[in-house]
Amino acid sequence: KGYIYDAKSNDNIDSFYIDVTKAYENCKEAIRKVVHIKPDTIAVIDDLILYAHDSAQLRWHYEGEGKVDDKGHFYIKGKNGICIGYMTEINISHIAYGNERHDEIGCLDRAYQPLTNKIYEYFKIESSDSLRHCFITLFHFSKNGQDLKWSRKGNDFIIKDIKISYKDGIIAYEELDV
Repeated sequence: KGYIYDAKSNDNIDSFYIDVTKAYENCKEAIRKVVHIKPDTIAVIDDLILYAHDSAQLRWHYEGEGKVDDKGHFYIKGKNGICIGYMTEINISHIAYGNERHDEIGCLDRAYQPLTNKIYEYFKIESSDSLRHCFITLFHFSKNGQDLKWSRKGNDFIIKDIKISYKDGIIAYEELDV
């Protein structure tokens, strides 16, 4: 269980923090920062501090048709459009990406009832041993299937007319003249 704090909203963005420490093993602190740049872009930072050097993994479950490349760019085609995404780890140079699946056989819900036997697919990013991990995942949603891709220069990430920057735990964005 986690808790949400420091939620803010205005005409351009919604943002909040979530303490997700209990979602990770061997974790001293894990804070998820979420920024929704209206109407169709989301930046998520997972900042983890571990008790000991260890690898860390982040999984994003999805429904629809999805694929991820070896550089962290992913694409999901769902019922209502597409999601063009990018995931990376800010501090670590060795990163592995994957597209995997699991089922619910033998699992119980919170009321201790059997879950349906549904197959779930997910993208994952796994980084090498460190005391601190900082995952960034960027999502851009589109109805018409534009052929877009996130570009990266240092800790600046650009798609269409939006630039998202990350430095020292702070997410900033600006609209670019195209």
